[in-house]
Amino acid sequence: MLQVRSGDFNNDTRPDLAVVCPNAGQVRLFLNGAGNGSWTDVVVGNVDGPVALGLADLDGDGDLDIFSVQVRHPNTQKKCPSLESAAILLNAVHFYFS
Repeated sequence: MLQVRSGDFNNDTRPDLAVVCPNAGQVRLFLNGAGNGSWTDVVVGNVDGPVALGLADLDGDGDLDIFSVQVRHPNTQKKCPSLESAAILLNAVHFYFS
């Protein structure tokens, strides 16, 4: 399942898209061009089986950061999935993630 979130990652006031690609094991950004329908595709992280995506300023520097998680599907005893792993991708300077 593909998950998409919108946010301004390069501080140009135009909304960009963050996308989790589980089969490729990637988190990607689609940076909004000049508002003319053009997009730049950037891989910002290779992570192990991401399924969910969140956005927040995690390090308090004013830039939007990304976190993704991988969950383990519940077995018959558990009703909710449990966290398998998490990745935090910090936006160091306008979409240069580390």
